[in-house]
Amino acid sequence: MSVATERKALFARRDLVERLIAMASSRGSSLYSLVNEIFELYIEFEDRGIKMRSVVDELEFYRRVFGAGFVLVPNVLWLRAVNELYKDVGEEVRNDWLSLGTWLSRYYQTLGLEDPLRVLLEDIKKVFSWLGEVSITSSADRGRLEVVMAGVRGLPSSIPRLVLDMVRGALKEYGYRLTNSLEGEGVLKAVFERETYEQ
Repeated sequence: MSVATERKALFARRDLVERLIAMASSRGSSLYSLVNEIFELYIEFEDRGIKMRSVVDELEFYRRVFGAGFVLVPNVLWLRAVNELYKDVGEEVRNDWLSLGTWLSRYYQTLGLEDPLRVLLEDIKKVFSWLGEVSITSSADRGRLEVVMAGVRGLPSSIPRLVLDMVRGALKEYGYRLTNSLEGEGVLKAVFERETYEQ
């Protein structure tokens, strides 16, 4: 069977094809080989049960958090270091985490995101999901936010408190203030309300 008979006709938007041609050209490749590479990758993702959109979202997440200065550290070492520091200079460390939250909020506002607060809160949930269940929910008008960290048993109580301080610093930049917090066995819940917001 000749190569010509193995090929199939595909239709795509002209603007997309033109961008692919430009990309292939800049790589010193042909459109044919670039399209086949894309198809092979897409099929590989599908075979693994991975959606291509989730791969792009994950890459963007890592780009944001690494850009913000987060690093990959084994959680056992991270917990020990943070807890020891908290024991030595508790209030100073809490202020550092509060300041970090403020800085993160400002950093995310420079990224050209449509909704930097939503993305920041989603990223915080994802970064600290290993602590247990971390949820951040908002009222319909976003005048009220509720932060819950559950399943944190066995962790030093300083850890969820520090994460909450970071969230508090981030939300302060958007006019939110902490109005209520409860701490129980393995659960920390906090409510933030926006001091002035448009309805």
